[in-house]
Amino acid sequence: MEKAVRLDILGTNTAAERLYTRCGFRFVQAKQMYYDDTGWTEYKLFEYIIKA
Repeated sequence: MEKAVRLDILGTNTAAERLYTRCGFRFVQAKQMYYDDTGWTEYKLFEYIIKA
């Protein structure tokens, strides 16, 4: 079974996108999600595969 760390960032957060990409995370998809503090907003989902 493959293990991964997954995270989402605001779609406009290019600094975080560069950081996570440099650290080995890969972009999975962009998605509209709802949170009480931001409302409907685009988030970018990333994942880092953990090698056993």
